[in-house]
Amino acid sequence: MTLLGGQGNLPTQSLEMGKMNSRELSHQRKTDFIRLDIQRCEACWNCIEVCPKQVLGKIDLIWHRHAIIRNAEACNGCKKCVRTCENEALEYIYVPKSHVATSGSERPASGNGLSAYNKSR
Repeated sequence: MTLLGGQGNLPTQSLEMGKMNSRELSHQRKTDFIRLDIQRCEACWNCIEVCPKQVLGKIDLIWHRHAIIRNAEACNGCKKCVRTCENEALEYIYVPKSHVATSGSERPASGNGLSAYNKSR
């Protein structure tokens, strides 16, 4: 825990983002498999705990708390985070190319990612 500028009592948790700057971080809200809606995130951190690949991280400031996509390339689409999120802040968006209509007009699946798959069967 650190203090902002050494003034006051505003504890923050530092973010270890490597080479990511704040602009890149603000746009990092999805992987090839999941999308994160930070407006719905209640900062319970359950998704972070269940992720086996450490894809998710957190912004944990007193006035601003939510999960973030920290390591998008590591996501393997296991859906553990999507299943554990009670606020539907995480959405499974991957649709295999074999299930997309040739017209290209189909949109990515919402929810648990099974609705588009089941409709095409």
